[in-house]
Parts: sequence; structure tokens; C-alpha cells
Amino acid sequence: MKISVAHAAGNKGKWVALEVTDPINVQEAIVRSNVLNDFPELNFEQCKVGIFGKICSLDTPVTDGARVEIYRPIERVVSDDEDDDDDDED
Repeated sequence: MKISVAHAAGNKGKWVALEVTDPINVQEAIVRSNVLNDFPELNFEQCKVGIFGKICSLDTPVTDGARVEIYRPIERVVSDDEDDDDDDED
């Protein structure tokens, strides 16, 4: 069975193609892909994961041709212009 594991972090990403012969779940696919070696700060047990853009759990079975995805947390940066605090006294 051919599958892939993908993760993108900012301008750095990784896509790993795997061929497995035994049944595998999302967590096992991530571990076997070695994606975590390139992203040591990544704790995939705390990240959302999915298959082809659909969020799933780590124990979800992976089928032939699936793309397992590790999603990074969304970070919002607030600029000074967007600051909602009404500190200014006009």
C-alpha cells in the first residue's frame, strides 16, 4: 500500500512517500515517515491530524493512496493597527 505523510511549517515543509505492507493507522504512518526528525519541536499528539484535509484521530486506519497531514496550530499576529485596546485618550 502506498501512502504519504505531509507537514508544512511556515516556509518549511516535508512530504514523505511510504510503502507499507501491513495495516497502519495515522500515528504509525507519522512515526514511520520520520517527519518528526525534521520538526523536533512538533508534538503530533497535540496537533490536529487529517487525511486529505479531513481531520481525524491518530488511530484512524490509513488506506492505499492516502495523504496523512499534520496540521500546525494557527497563529494570529496582531499588528498595532488592529489592537482593540482603547488606550488612547483623544
